[in-house]
Amino acid sequence: LISSAAIANVFQFILYLIVAKKRISPRLWNAKLLRSMLKYSIPLLPAVLAFWIVSLSSTYILVRYSSMAEVGIYGIGTRSAGVISMLTGAVYMAYTVYAFQTVKEEGAQRKFVSILDVFFLVVACLCFTAAMFGPEIIGIMADASYSSAARLLVPLMFSQLAYGISTMAGYGMAFVKKSSLTTVAVLAGAAVSLSLNLILIPRIGALGAAWSSLASYGVIAAFTVWFAERVYPCGYHIWRIACCFGVLVALAQISQDAALQIKALSEAAGIVFVCVAFRDVLGQIGTIARGLLQR
Repeated sequence: LISSAAIANVFQFILYLIVAKKRISPRLWNAKLLRSMLKYSIPLLPAVLAFWIVSLSSTYILVRYSSMAEVGIYGIGTRSAGVISMLTGAVYMAYTVYAFQTVKEEGAQRKFVSILDVFFLVVACLCFTAAMFGPEIIGIMADASYSSAARLLVPLMFSQLAYGISTMAGYGMAFVKKSSLTTVAVLAGAAVSLSLNLILIPRIGALGAAWSSLASYGVIAAFTVWFAERVYPCGYHIWRIACCFGVLVALAQISQDAALQIKALSEAAGIVFVCVAFRDVLGQIGTIARGLLQR
């Protein structure tokens, strides 16, 4: 895994050099800009290691304290949840450009609040649906011997949502160049991840790793929003988001093994609940999507 990631990064670096070769010149050297970049990026180095702990430590601890069968089950669960990250990854790329172009505009904070609300509404519904119908999804994607991976989808899907909240809200710290706060948030999540993995994995295997993931990304999101609101206040509707987040996790967990008819009713109830809670932003989905694409 580490070797493949290193090869991919080297290949990506070579492509960047090819694309940007006309902009690489000693004449463009700017020592002041370099110092500014290093001042911002060096405090993020511990965050890189901490994110490695959050994302990969569970696999190594599973190998050490559980069985390879549990590692395989966890792998199926994380790959299924990875579909959400493929979709949200495109949003993050578009939002980066949009956010830095918009930050100095009048009413920028209101726009960022609306975007986070819409992001949560859409991604929460996707995660809830995927988690609710986990057994059916795993049945399509994998052999019957991996069917127990379905029980991991509730925490793993909502881990992706928690990560998305931290990513979208974390731009506030980037605007004011407080990268050290990002590192603190990720270090807190890494501490939770490592602790819970060591406690839960020896007892309940892959399921422990999945719930540890949700807890750690939840801690990162909580710290990120807390820090961001202090250095670049936007007034995010975080309590509404947290309430809906908790309700959907509980409903998905309770209903996942129910009969298909009960699942359908629970699915409808959960979607209606979130849509009612965010009824003020339903009409903004199309407008915000067009704004991100135009930037």
